[in-house]
Amino acid sequence: MSKSASHQNGEFEVEAIIDSKLKKDGSKLYFVKWKGYPEEESTWEPIDHLEHCKKAIAEYEKNHRAKKTARIIEKRQGSLEKDDKIKSLVQIIYDPERNEAMVEVEWEDPNLYNGFYPVVEMHKYCPKEMCELYLKNLSFTYQINS
Repeated sequence: MSKSASHQNGEFEVEAIIDSKLKKDGSKLYFVKWKGYPEEESTWEPIDHLEHCKKAIAEYEKNHRAKKTARIIEKRQGSLEKDDKIKSLVQIIYDPERNEAMVEVEWEDPNLYNGFYPVVEMHKYCPKEMCELYLKNLSFTYQINS
C-alpha cells in the first residue's frame, strides 16, 4: 500500500517531490520523500495519490522545467549537425509551457546532450527515424458491429 493511501490520521505528509518519470501509457509518476521517513522509504506515486500536495508538485515542476530548459538551450547549439548520430528516439511528449511537441533523443556521442528537442526540428533532421518512432507507438482500435 502506498504511504499516501493511509496513516493514523488518514494521510502522509509530503516533504518533497524528488523526481518524476513518464510511464509508457503517458501517465506521470512522482518520486516522493515523505516527511518523517528516511530517503530509502521514498516511493513512486501517481498524481491521483497526491491530491493534497499540488503546491509541492507545482514547485517541483517549476524548478525541474527551468533546469531542463537551461540545459537544452545550453547544449542544443550545434548538436543537430548532419554527422551527429542518433542512438535512439525514445518518446514524444507535449510541453505545455513551450506549447509544442518534444521528442526525447538519445545521441551516440556522449558529448551531446541527451534530452528533448522540438519535433519540428527533428522532422527536418531525421524524418526516417521520426516515422519509425510514430510507427512503433501507433496503435489501432477497432469495433466489430453486429
